Amino acid sequence: MLPKEILRVLSHKGVFSGLNEKQINSVLSLATERTLRAGDVLCWQGREGDSMYVVVDGALSARVTNPCVKSMEVNRIRHGELLG
Repeated sequence: MLPKEILRVLSHKGVFSGLNEKQINSVLSLATERTLRAGDVLCWQGREGDSMYVVVDGALSARVTNPCVKSMEVNRIRHGELLG
């Protein structure tokens, strides 16, 4: 996703919706790109997070584990959606 596309996506998302382009660009200047491959883990169930992610390409699978089920998908986070 190109920076202008990221700006457009963020400008319509909850916490960013009240910000102007300059303010969103300030937030983006603090961002770090992270690339994941199939099977990579972004975060672990039960651990406190301190980051927010924008899905730029592809999708993420949100999975939980419990004593009865090894791993179960409970949500899919797609292109343009926020996580964290």
